[in-house]
Amino acid sequence: MLKQALDQWPEEIDVSVLIYTQKERNLYSVVGLHELQEAITSDYKHSAHDFLMVNLHWSILRVVHKAAQYMDKVNIRNVRREAIKEQLDSLLDKVRAGTPDEFGDDAIALAKNYFLEN
Repeated sequence: MLKQALDQWPEEIDVSVLIYTQKERNLYSVVGLHELQEAITSDYKHSAHDFLMVNLHWSILRVVHKAAQYMDKVNIRNVRREAIKEQLDSLLDKVRAGTPDEFGDDAIALAKNYFLEN
């Protein structure tokens, strides 16, 4: 699943333009990064596989976003798989611990199943 997700990203991502919202707290956005992630995930619907893939892509975005602090371009093949998994685990743990009003019963069940299998 991770290989499939990484294959959907460009090999090299330009992260050279940062917009600081609070520079003293190091809060910034990377111009074009969210739009790229949204374009990649736009065809996913609401199946269990799609739920995991959207969260996996969001995890990739978060790792690339962090890397943007230190470089102008990120080669997706050099992103540590462990870092992506840490982000995915963090996201799904929040869903697993959430309420149906926040995430829905299906998402919570999928997150719980993810941790049973991983």
